Amino acid sequence: MLETFYSTPGYKPHEGGESQASATIFYLLARIALHHPGLNSSGTFLDFGCGGGALLGEAARLGWRVNGYDISPQAIQTCRAKGLEVQGDLSRIPSSMDAILMCHSLEHISDFTGTLTAVVQALRPDTGRLFVAVPNARSLRAILSPPMLSRYAGVNERYSAFPIHLSYFSARSLKRLLAGYGLECVAQETYAFGIDSYFRVWDDIKSGGPASAEVNKHRSSAIKRRIKSAFFGSGLGENLLGIYRRRR
Repeated sequence: MLETFYSTPGYKPHEGGESQASATIFYLLARIALHHPGLNSSGTFLDFGCGGGALLGEAARLGWRVNGYDISPQAIQTCRAKGLEVQGDLSRIPSSMDAILMCHSLEHISDFTGTLTAVVQALRPDTGRLFVAVPNARSLRAILSPPMLSRYAGVNERYSAFPIHLSYFSARSLKRLLAGYGLECVAQETYAFGIDSYFRVWDDIKSGGPASAEVNKHRSSAIKRRIKSAFFGSGLGENLLGIYRRRR
């Protein structure tokens, strides 16, 4: 059982702090602020699968009234040591939440019925929003198959994450799953700050030495921006973010 895995002494909850983790936190909180209608950061917020509480702490700093949920005793202990209210029991999740985030937790869950029923019941019926981030099964990384990329591009194999990823989702399958629990999709997008790993290979090929790299710097940056825009616009980002509300 995953509960056993997340309870082992060797498991360390995500703490944030690394540049990519920090970028993800700020990105997700910005999307929550953008998509939540008529509510500034003063509502009730639940981070489902909160890890070490890095995102919860930042949300609290912005003014949200925060609560967390995690099955890992280490994560709960870490969060409570920071003064954050975190539950380890689905039945104790507070109700009428304005915003609920499930960031890279849904793919770890074996019991969709129990979990999603509890999450939907905790969401405010009228204006509440559920934000679900999962690995994107239609991402470029998933399509190209990581072993080759890992060998030649130095990109670690993060998509499959066997054996802790139990499910994989595309934009269509995520919508279909959540529709079965009375949720309708408001918006979807893809994102991945890890795309810069691929650009390291680009830079190595293009540079030809320090002087040449400096000459090509601005031109390369403009090209990268266009590539990123097309990349995410085509739904190829490594991660998928869906915004949902209870069906009216």
